[in-house]
Amino acid sequence: MLSIENKVRQVPVGDRGAVPDGVLTATEPLLLKGLVAHWPVVAAGLQSAPAAVDYLRGFYRDATVGAWMGSPDIGGRFFYNDDMTGFNYKPVMTKLDLVLEKLLEHLGDAYLKLNDRNNALKFYKKSLAIKEKDTEELENKIKTLAENGS
Repeated sequence: MLSIENKVRQVPVGDRGAVPDGVLTATEPLLLKGLVAHWPVVAAGLQSAPAAVDYLRGFYRDATVGAWMGSPDIGGRFFYNDDMTGFNYKPVMTKLDLVLEKLLEHLGDAYLKLNDRNNALKFYKKSLAIKEKDTEELENKIKTLAENGS
């Protein structure tokens, strides 16, 4: 098991996800506590996994998504396989509703990472009523993070 000696600094986030000064220029990993606490999907998820899935299904429009599927033994850590000849997960292109179904079927014993930035942004625009200007800023931040390998 990986030994972790340093803890990530936690930064509390205030009302409605307002990011504190200095976060975007930080040179260390940060855990932003409460950043998305006001999101409806978070409230649904706090009720139950089926409630969160039901909420997400309300926005489903037959979308195909890229995802990584991992077995329980990876412990949520997507990485190379033991002999470094491949990966410990399976990349798939599938319909979002099937992904949500599988997550409920294997609750607690499977791991999933969605990789489709464009569909995610469409979902957030609709579900959170994000303004177009804010969406452009969010897209630019995501693009910058992806280009920098973060």
